[in-house]
Amino acid sequence: MRFKHSKKRSTIRTAKCFTNRIERDHRGIKQRIRVMQTFQVFRNAQSMIGGIELAHQFRKGKRRRRLNKQGRVVSVNPWMVLPAG
Repeated sequence: MRFKHSKKRSTIRTAKCFTNRIERDHRGIKQRIRVMQTFQVFRNAQSMIGGIELAHQFRKGKRRRRLNKQGRVVSVNPWMVLPAG
């Protein structure tokens, strides 16, 4: 682990293992987004990436699935938005 000192007297700690863990976790999400066309509206991008993240969390077992009366998957976390359709 390396320590970097900035002018504000705060210590920024960087470690390769943390960066690699985050990159490994988001590699599949980045691959899905790369094949899509570029998003033209921020709200569409936000809901699409939120849905991809949610599906990734379901697959990893980090979040439980809940079904509504119509049989659709509902997020346990209220501010996670599923893509429409």
